[in-house]
Amino acid sequence: MNRPVVSAVTAVVAIMMVGCATYKAQMVNADRVEAYQNMQEVGGIAVAVEPYDTAEKAKSAFYVDVTSKNIKPVQVIIDNKSDDSILVTRSEIHLLGGSGSELKPVNSNYVYGRFEKNELAYAFWGFGIFSYMSAQEANDKMKADWYEKELPEERTIQPKRRTTGFVFFESSQHLKGMTLSLNLLNLRTNQYSKIDVPIR
Repeated sequence: MNRPVVSAVTAVVAIMMVGCATYKAQMVNADRVEAYQNMQEVGGIAVAVEPYDTAEKAKSAFYVDVTSKNIKPVQVIIDNKSDDSILVTRSEIHLLGGSGSELKPVNSNYVYGRFEKNELAYAFWGFGIFSYMSAQEANDKMKADWYEKELPEERTIQPKRRTTGFVFFESSQHLKGMTLSLNLLNLRTNQYSKIDVPIR
């Protein structure tokens, strides 16, 4: 291969690499809890669950197919119709399988670590500082976006208000047939309410 051809190939590959080093935040809407197939209401607290466990749906929210690494995001919408404030703790949300198995959530930093692009590869292959910076910028955007979409570890939901966010699980299986289980703390009575939402 002569030098002009090599240069042309290198340029094309460089453009492709820079193009891959992008991240576009996706907007994810949340409907009323009553609009979801997977919904349960207990004591004036309604919880809807929407799994993003297919490649197409995962990319619609996270730009990349997080399911390719066995990450299964679940959008959780909690509508507090009661007169009391309630507390939801993300680490206490579990997925229950039919055989008695139980999955605990992983956080967005763990998910990011599975998908972080290797910026050093850009510099190693000679695409220069701009490619390196492009990859780093994409990483930063991806990390920030996934963190913002994640349900916080603790969130207080005031009366007549609702909240929504994603909880990440690591599983090689689709989530249909599993049950999302939540323990919600009533901040007035200091009592927990357990809500189980089957995923159909």
